[in-house]
Amino acid sequence: MPPTADRLSPLARSRFVAAGAAFATAVLARPTRAFGQEATPIHLANSQVEGQSEGYYAQDAGIFAKAGLTADFLPVRGGAAGVAAVVGGAVQVGCTNPVSLGQALQRGIPLVMVAVGAIWDTKVPSGFAIVAPNSPIKTAKDLNGSVIGIPSLGGLNQLIMTAYIKRGGGDPSTVKFTEIPESTTVDALLGGRIAASYLDDPQYSAAKSQIRPLAAASDAIADTKPFAETVWFSTKDWVAANPALARRIVGCLIDGGKWAMANPEAAAKVIETRLSFKEAKAKIRFATANDPQVVQPLLDTATELKVLPPIRAAEFFWDGKVGADALR
Repeated sequence: MPPTADRLSPLARSRFVAAGAAFATAVLARPTRAFGQEATPIHLANSQVEGQSEGYYAQDAGIFAKAGLTADFLPVRGGAAGVAAVVGGAVQVGCTNPVSLGQALQRGIPLVMVAVGAIWDTKVPSGFAIVAPNSPIKTAKDLNGSVIGIPSLGGLNQLIMTAYIKRGGGDPSTVKFTEIPESTTVDALLGGRIAASYLDDPQYSAAKSQIRPLAAASDAIADTKPFAETVWFSTKDWVAANPALARRIVGCLIDGGKWAMANPEAAAKVIETRLSFKEAKAKIRFATANDPQVVQPLLDTATELKVLPPIRAAEFFWDGKVGADALR
């Protein structure tokens, strides 16, 4: 028969009671887990830019923990790499731009958009076409015949710069796009290896003293109207098999974006820790509800520039549901 406190000596009894108190204190000190219940691990893929950081915010602000989740992250470079990570099963949910997701769908890859991410807001621009400080380039037309560096060929930055040149009266067909890591973009500009590039925050803010902004080129996508720059997605099979978990993840991602917008200084600290870029305030705007129509302008521009055939965002939105409440 196991010992009880009343069968022990006074010294042993005091140790028994102290051990019990310590155990109780340890259990009660777990703020995010119920007794006997472990947090569910989830795996996310995202590029190292501020516009794909809702997951970081949700993790570091305790939003995932309150939902009984704990996240780990696979940093990827470019939209295609995020798609590969999800399709290959390395992660459950990834973040990319709508164009990369649309390209994957056109190849027959069974993906679905589960959440709208970053929103371009011309009132709070978070990315710019950039050139070297002494560059003679002043307008979109001046980019004709130039070499433009981008992190991923065929990706969102290339589409943005192409639209900017075309809307500005230039000829995108004369431009050569070359793939170059964002970490070496400034050196490539200053060394004359490229004539221009496009940088998002926090990379843009970090490099601002070394470069010259040419324009908030994303305004060319929807004539200065807001549109979704990123979306979170998964495979149809995983969402079908895990609808409750998918809804919890989506709710946390949306809340992570809301938290960052309400706490820009604290969000900047997360960016500094996670991305190693220092800025005073986080700037990116995020969707507060899941409306696939805000994704459509980018897809329409991709169709206009012959990057994608006509495609409707609602066709690959999870169950076609609109509004945050439908996904909670």
